[in-house]
Amino acid sequence: LSGCDNVCNSTAVEDCAGVCGGTGVEDCAGLCDGTAVEDCAGLCFGTSVLLNDVCYLYDIDGNVYETVQIGGQLWMAENLKVTRYRNGNAIPTGYSNSEWVNLSSDAYAVYDDDPANADTYGNLYNWYAVGDSRGVCPDGWHVPSDYEYTVLIDYLGGESVAGGNMKEASLDHWNSPITGANKDRTSV
Repeated sequence: LSGCDNVCNSTAVEDCAGVCGGTGVEDCAGLCDGTAVEDCAGLCFGTSVLLNDVCYLYDIDGNVYETVQIGGQLWMAENLKVTRYRNGNAIPTGYSNSEWVNLSSDAYAVYDDDPANADTYGNLYNWYAVGDSRGVCPDGWHVPSDYEYTVLIDYLGGESVAGGNMKEASLDHWNSPITGANKDRTSV
């Protein structure tokens, strides 16, 4: 073996600063001896915080979302309710049903036009808002790809049972019967 000092059988290695046997390490941003750290969601310079062993995520509006680990993936445990893109630009809203159907630009709406529903159900975004390059999701997060969603479905038992495995078992947010529901809001 050859170490960083080219001494035979040496175990010395170069650190991130190129010092043989040094103690310099890269932070999550790739900076040698930097101070950037990962948050509880594994995001460098992220916007989440760990509280009572639960990782919570913050969006640009200050909304707080619980996260949940499902298999090897980290998901938001509730629907998005942000009203601005990551850069601070407002997402348009306030369209009538007939206007919404004919939109060819970004927008969001609240279920049943009742602002209280945003807290419970999140907002409804059209495809133009979801695909906008300014990003509707919090920093470091994205709308899941088809592949990521397929991994989730497969982990939860396949298409025939995955929906039930994600559905809360109580009647708090579902009408009876809630066929296939076998999870409470606190477990996955």
